[in-house]
Amino acid sequence: TVVQGETIALSGNSGYNTTGAHLHFEIWKNGKAVNPKNILLNN
Repeated sequence: TVVQGETIALSGNSGYNTTGAHLHFEIWKNGKAVNPKNILLNN
């Protein structure tokens, strides 16, 4: 469970050819990646 105000991730500037801080956002359900657009639009 995540509570409001809790840090769940940090963003950084690592990796090949980055242009600044960035975030890779994924949602997984039952061991499979799902399209986050469908979840975010419905919540």
